[in-house]
Amino acid sequence: GTDLDETAVLDGFTITEGNANAASPYDAGGGMHNHNSSPTLNNVTISGNNAGVGGGGMHNYRSSPTLNNVTISGNNAYVNGGISNFYSNPNLTNVTISGNNAELGCGGMGNYYSNPTLNDVTISGNNAGDVGGGMANVNSNPTLNNVTISGNNAGVGGGGITNGDSNPTLNNVTISGNNAGVGGGGMANVNSSPTLNNVTISGNNAGVGGGGMFNVDSNPILINVTITGNNAYTGGGMGNVESNPTLNNVTIFDNTASERGGGIYNTHSNPTMINVTIAANSSPSYGRGIYNSSSSPTIKNSIIWLNGGGTNEIYSRFGSSPVISWSIIQGGYPDGENIITDDPLLQPLADNGGFTKTLAILKNSPAYAIPKDAGDGNWNDAPDTDQRGMPRATSGFRAIGAYEDLRFGNIQIFIEPSEAIEAGAQWQIHGTSTWYNSGETAYNVPVGVYTIDFKRIPEWKSQRSIGLNVELDKTVTRTVSYFEPDLFLPGVMMLLLDDEKEPEPAPKPEPEPQPVETWTDPVTGMEFVWVPGGCFDRGCGDWYDECFPIELPVREICLDGFWIGKYEVTQGQWTQVMGSNPSTFLSGDNYPVEMVSWNDVQEFITELNSRGTSTFRLPTEAEWEYAARSGGREEKYAGGDDIDSLGWYRDNSGDRTHEVGTKAPNGLGIYDMSGNVWEWVSDWYRSDYYAESPTYNPQGPDTGSYRVARGGGFRSFASHCRAASRSLRSRPGYGYFDLGFRLVLSPGQQ
Repeated sequence: GTDLDETAVLDGFTITEGNANAASPYDAGGGMHNHNSSPTLNNVTISGNNAGVGGGGMHNYRSSPTLNNVTISGNNAYVNGGISNFYSNPNLTNVTISGNNAELGCGGMGNYYSNPTLNDVTISGNNAGDVGGGMANVNSNPTLNNVTISGNNAGVGGGGITNGDSNPTLNNVTISGNNAGVGGGGMANVNSSPTLNNVTISGNNAGVGGGGMFNVDSNPILINVTITGNNAYTGGGMGNVESNPTLNNVTIFDNTASERGGGIYNTHSNPTMINVTIAANSSPSYGRGIYNSSSSPTIKNSIIWLNGGGTNEIYSRFGSSPVISWSIIQGGYPDGENIITDDPLLQPLADNGGFTKTLAILKNSPAYAIPKDAGDGNWNDAPDTDQRGMPRATSGFRAIGAYEDLRFGNIQIFIEPSEAIEAGAQWQIHGTSTWYNSGETAYNVPVGVYTIDFKRIPEWKSQRSIGLNVELDKTVTRTVSYFEPDLFLPGVMMLLLDDEKEPEPAPKPEPEPQPVETWTDPVTGMEFVWVPGGCFDRGCGDWYDECFPIELPVREICLDGFWIGKYEVTQGQWTQVMGSNPSTFLSGDNYPVEMVSWNDVQEFITELNSRGTSTFRLPTEAEWEYAARSGGREEKYAGGDDIDSLGWYRDNSGDRTHEVGTKAPNGLGIYDMSGNVWEWVSDWYRSDYYAESPTYNPQGPDTGSYRVARGGGFRSFASHCRAASRSLRSRPGYGYFDLGFRLVLSPGQQ
């Protein structure tokens, strides 16, 4: 019953017994309704309110309220019992959302095209008749830090969290004791790719699939995650349907499936599991550890053992072919095999006297079943031949507990020219401390893919790193050239090197400004800047404070020259070509266009190309990064190390877009490549593409489900605005209010 100023501050209030129904001006937001407003709530309780449609406690539309020390409890709505957000970005700190109810979806918080930030928040004891007992996200990318989601219930999916076409980020989050009638007791993902760091998913229950997590057509990324004590009909820990999750340093422990897949259930899915432990899970039927149906997971450096109940640690059928390397798979029962697969190279040996068997499966080698002697409890030697009758290699081999005893190869690197060697050029295996001289060999390197780094020495240049594959009992050899020293710096070869101390690198001179060549499109008036071709070290190098795995390894990439938009495509330019403006922030013609999907951009390009003689396109990822870093310089952001002078981001944007070109340009005279809006590029997304990318003019993976965006936006943390940052945004058919684009042309196409 109270109208407030759009920036009102409420301190110490209680909002209770409010009702919003069809007879009121708004049928959403029983306690509070915010429309284009950004109030601040401190020490406020919102309880016992009701809404006929959405947001029993609070409803936000195009609003960004700030909530500190707020309790939202005991509210009711048809959807979104506690809070509903539409095109809104609230900030919640020390907030409790508990005991709210929604007749349909999302008991605690519902987000639609919204990106809220939650710090130190508890979401507990909420109920939803349909999906998202604690939280439901649709086309939203919330950030959750130090959040507990517990004791929530959903009649269908996602007892704790449900994500639809959403990519939330969860850091230090606990999801426990939630329940779902069908799938995803802890979390359910549909067409979504959340990122989970340091998350615990425990004690959740699902009536059908994925007690801890259930994925449908989704590619979540899990890093340092524990999934334990969850229960479901299939997939006690995790259930995947047409999904390709990535699991790094994940423990799936003590989960239960009443049918099959005690730890993980996969159907038409190809998860990647690295450094994963799947243990003490159980199911009475097939696949007490992992069940695969028409699925081919990749399993590396992992342990799958002592799961109980039915047969087979890993059970595979209907064309499944798991790719397993550097892993230990040990059964817990004397009858039955430990692994079944359609790949004949992974078929285990015949039962060895009925003893429990262990498979140590190594990359590029067949599988071996090592029988455990029933008398003395020792591990016997591997057989002299594999199941195909081929001799077994003689490298050290042990069944369990010692990866260092697995199979090896060698690495030998030669450096040229001799002057660079005299100046101190050396190489090392990335992540190790030993430097090798030219021609020296690193022996007994475990089989696998490695990055080789090269020492930076004064006034010499080289590839920062190369990738290579170490194969069983082979020496992989490479020759790497350092570039000639700069002739304009005399006395480089007169450096006296201290034998006991690495010389300090000479200060790198600042590059002199180069004249900028520009071209203007006669149809739209878009300005373009010429980017000369060249080679650069793509990825997150040592000039960054932090790096993420998808930004590595650093490798030299060489590009032809190209023209790139001086500014992001604006709302005025889009409207000129397409006749309408899809943007959320309708602030003016010189603001970046947003809410455009990758597919929308292709339609724009097709229409624009039909109006003139130019052939426009999106930049590749490599072109985008090269241009952002002022032609490949070692810059943290697009133009230098000071994000506040270069871009609009979370700390200075006021939570909205800004006119293009109002921050400083980079060294090529290009604006807003860090911040303002994310920018679509042409590449499909693949997390490991950098390791396999061609050197010259890489175009990205041939296929994929998601397109990449670069550069960060007005809602992004500074780390996401780094020139090396890569973002998996969404499927090509979806747009966001912080996502736009800029165009490029190849030489001669303007």
